[in-house]
Amino acid sequence: MKTKQEMENDFDWWITCIPDKIERLEELLPSEILTKLDYSIASLEVVGKYLCEVIITIDNLKKSAELWDCCASYVGTTYRRNVPSAQWRVELENDKDVYYGVPALRTDVMTNFYPLYEISAMLDRKRPDFLQAITKRHIELQNKV
Repeated sequence: MKTKQEMENDFDWWITCIPDKIERLEELLPSEILTKLDYSIASLEVVGKYLCEVIITIDNLKKSAELWDCCASYVGTTYRRNVPSAQWRVELENDKDVYYGVPALRTDVMTNFYPLYEISAMLDRKRPDFLQAITKRHIELQNKV
């Protein structure tokens, strides 16, 4: 098992590589999808629809780990741009936590968004609008404060 310091380094590297992964996503997705990726909340449904129609299952997504990671980078960046207080973080205090070591965005109202897991939940539910709906809900929660 990796040390906490190694996990922190992995997280820092993952965050540092986000722009590169989004650039790589441009090579992995069809051009008709790319033209709709503008970091808007609506673009999350574009990503969701593509993944639900092309990848279809979580098992297929696992076989396309690079695509999953690149999509998570785009989804996370889009979430962060649209949810004002969202900041990247990683749980490294409790190694029994189901989200241990998983990159997340946390808001000032303590909502968490895990792009990698949210994508798999979307596929499991077969709901292309899932990422968009969660993001809208988190914005609503922030606006109530």
